[in-house]
Amino acid sequence: MVELATELPGQSLSVSDIEHLRERPGVRSVIELPTGREHRHDVTSTATVLIGTEVLYLTLDSDQERWRQHVLARNADRRELLEATLDQLDGSGNDTPPNGE
Repeated sequence: MVELATELPGQSLSVSDIEHLRERPGVRSVIELPTGREHRHDVTSTATVLIGTEVLYLTLDSDQERWRQHVLARNADRRELLEATLDQLDGSGNDTPPNGE
C-alpha cells in the first residue's frame, strides 16, 4: 500500500498542496471534499485519491495535526473512485475500516 498521509503537511491542504499531490508518480486522480467553510478558504481536510489501482480516503486529524488514510477500494479505476467518493459524501462509506488501513 502506498503511504501518502505521512507526506502531507499537518494542516488542511491548499490548492497548491492538492496540485503537488496530483503531480506525484502513480496518482491518477484526486477529488477534494472540502466543507463549506473550507471551500470559501480554498483548502480541504478530506480527499479521495486514486493511486495506481487503490482508492485512498485521506482525512486530517486536526487534534494530532496529521493525516490518516484508509483504503476504500483495490483494483479500482476512475469510476470506482467516483463511487467510493460518493459513498463517503452520503455517509454510506466506512471511513474506519476494521483492518485500520
